[in-house]
Amino acid sequence: MPISDSQLKAFMLDAALITEEKLIQAEKRAKKAEQKLADFLVDKKMISQAAFPCAATL
Repeated sequence: MPISDSQLKAFMLDAALITEEKLIQAEKRAKKAEQKLADFLVDKKMISQAAFPCAATL
């Protein structure tokens, strides 16, 4: 089941998986690379595909 970038961001911050600063930077870099946030985070190994299998389908 796909999740939106806003849901992913909220979850990651609520679970303290990433700092807000790092998430903002990642979001800017993903946008610049024309990638979805989840795909960018997986590509940069900031999250694992196993933890977020939906990343490839977003």
